Amino acid sequence: MIGRTNASKKVSNVEQNTEDENKVVLEHKLLRVEEVFVYQVPPLKTSDGHRAEDWNLANPAATCALNVIQRNSDLLIRLMGKRPKLDGPPGSTEEHLFAQCKVCYDGKHKVEYWVESVVDSSRYFVIRCEDENSRKQAFVGVGFRERDEALSLKMCLSDYIRSVDRENKALDLMTKKAEQDQLEEVASENDNETCASLSKLSFKEGEKNSY
Repeated sequence: MIGRTNASKKVSNVEQNTEDENKVVLEHKLLRVEEVFVYQVPPLKTSDGHRAEDWNLANPAATCALNVIQRNSDLLIRLMGKRPKLDGPPGSTEEHLFAQCKVCYDGKHKVEYWVESVVDSSRYFVIRCEDENSRKQAFVGVGFRERDEALSLKMCLSDYIRSVDRENKALDLMTKKAEQDQLEEVASENDNETCASLSKLSFKEGEKNSY
């Protein structure tokens, strides 16, 4: 019995892996900012929201690049740090994932659940980052040097929300159309059955009713 259970688990895992391999992943890079400042976010002092002035702005925890990527229906905000490149020449560096915010907009949460503007500046945000392996979450402060760069992030978020809303509306219309077609098909079959029953009750040619 144990051997059969293990075998079934292996088959299930193989099938799952095959499905994952066959799944098409579409990625589209929406934004690249070469330099952003990353801060540790202290606990909220009031219910008004986060304030960048509480972050010790002169001493960021890290300086990273920021990439915004749409992967299928998710939006990824990736903070990319730099580290010495292994087996590279002296002084060479390579990018690595410092932190990632995965926005999964489904209508249950507003976008502010993942990306929230501070109340005292248009260049600073608090983003909800999550480790994909441990699922641990942390709030990270992100600051832009230029307001135009911060505005570009806001525009990416707005465009993403609109695109997901359009997809959901199109899916709803397709679902309703399929349900309507199914109802019409059932109604047509019922009509055909009714006509067939009536034809059995009707007189054949030359046949008369006798009392």
